[in-house]
Amino acid sequence: MDKPPQHMWAQDWTDDKAYPTSYEDWSLFQWAWAFLRRNVEYQSDYAHFAALPGYWPGGGGKTPKWSGRSMSGDEAMDFRFCDPPALPGETSDEYWTRNDYCVNEEMPLEEHLMRKWNIGHVLDPADDVGWEIVSFGFATDLRPPYFLDLPTQEMIDSGRQLADEDELEQVSLRFDVRFSITRQITDAKAILLERREDIARSSQDFGGGGLHKERAATPFLRKLPAYLRAYDAASVDVGPKELAEKLSPIKFGNPDSLHAAEEEAGRAIEAGKALVNGGYKDLLKFW
Repeated sequence: MDKPPQHMWAQDWTDDKAYPTSYEDWSLFQWAWAFLRRNVEYQSDYAHFAALPGYWPGGGGKTPKWSGRSMSGDEAMDFRFCDPPALPGETSDEYWTRNDYCVNEEMPLEEHLMRKWNIGHVLDPADDVGWEIVSFGFATDLRPPYFLDLPTQEMIDSGRQLADEDELEQVSLRFDVRFSITRQITDAKAILLERREDIARSSQDFGGGGLHKERAATPFLRKLPAYLRAYDAASVDVGPKELAEKLSPIKFGNPDSLHAAEEEAGRAIEAGKALVNGGYKDLLKFW
């Protein structure tokens, strides 16, 4: 499948009204979605997933492509992500038999994409309000890492108390090395972020001060509109010099600061690319 052009969802970078004037005009979820939807690989992943039928044709309407659903052994692996990859047209039984029932990863395709992009729904990048639907980060208590509540009465009675009881701002998790380590670390991060949000919300409800949270430097956040605009400009082959004239007209018009304006525009382009290519996840640390 051909990849969509990189500027597919880009706005007219020369239009001042096409972008927020301040980073505060959008939530960090909106900013994260704005950068993610511009990612060429995400666009391609969505196009592939969307092109799959809602239900596997040979499954009698019982095997959907959506996350968390099982499949019959005689159905093709189109709805699944697996490592090592399945062969074209290979059925589930054929795949597992060929690999002697020993594989690194095997899961519904949508679940893989949700984990890959750190989202809770595989959404059309053309959706301007996708941030309202996409839930960035997810966790479940049905798979590791598991919450480890210490100490339990059973542990105390048996002399197996492993640690002091957690404070409010502490979270103890138990990992399982039989499962994907990378995925467990990703899920652990989501669990910790969710716990921090719950504590902050509870504190506000009872009039407390909440947790002291480290936040992104305000100068960095203030530059998000410029970074998004710079990425859109670069996607249509605009270089630092032309971008600088638009982003920093005063500096650009001064011979003494012209070089600095071009360098700043170049850094904005690189920052925009970094945010599109995964850096959007870091924005959510400060939500």
